[in-house]
Amino acid sequence: MADLTTLSLVKQYLALTGSTSDAEITTAISATTAMIQQWTNREFVDLGIGATRRTRWIWGRGLVNLSPWDPRLITAVALNPESTVPTTLIADQDYSPTPPLATGQVGTYQYLTLSSWLIPTSTMALRMGYAYIDITATWGMASVPVDVQRAATITAAAQIDRSAASYGVPTAEDGRQTMPNSGGTFIPWGARKILQPYCRMMAVGQA
Repeated sequence: MADLTTLSLVKQYLALTGSTSDAEITTAISATTAMIQQWTNREFVDLGIGATRRTRWIWGRGLVNLSPWDPRLITAVALNPESTVPTTLIADQDYSPTPPLATGQVGTYQYLTLSSWLIPTSTMALRMGYAYIDITATWGMASVPVDVQRAATITAAAQIDRSAASYGVPTAEDGRQTMPNSGGTFIPWGARKILQPYCRMMAVGQA
C-alpha cells in the first residue's frame, strides 16, 4: 500500500540531510499512514481496481454507510451474495452511490442509497434482520490530498523528533508540540486539525 507522505518531505520538515535516520523515518511513515487512515476512517491512497468487499444492509434503512471505505468507481453490487442465487443490482434503479457524483475534494462515495422496492429474501435477512451486499469497485482516492500529505508529514516527523513527546503543550500550528497517545505513537494536534474535516463515523457491519 502506498504511503501518505514521502521520505524526502519528512526529512525536509526535520531539516535532515544525511541518511542515518532513513530506515527509522520510513518505518514511521508506514505507521503514520495506517494510524491516520484508522483515525479518520478514510482511504487516502489508491488501492486498485476490481476488489470486492462485503458489508451489511439493515432492512428498512435506505442508506448503507461505506465507512471506512472510499470507492471512487463502483462497477457491481450484489444482494444476498452468500446465497446460491444472488441478486445483481442495477445502478440508478436498485442503488445509487451518494453523493450523486464522486466529485469534490476527494472524489469518492460515502454511502450507497438502496431502492425502497428492494426486499431481501435470504435466510440471513429473515433470521438476522440484515442482508449481505457485495460491492466491486475501484477503492481509495486517486491521489493523496495535499493537506492530508502535510498532516502525515507532521505526524511522521513527530515520531522521529525525540523531544516531541516531552513538550506536553498542544498547539494548533506547531505539529511537534503535542501530547502522545499510549504506546508512544500519536497524531499531533496540528495534524488533527488538518484531518478533522475528513473524519467519518465507522460503519457497523462490515463483514
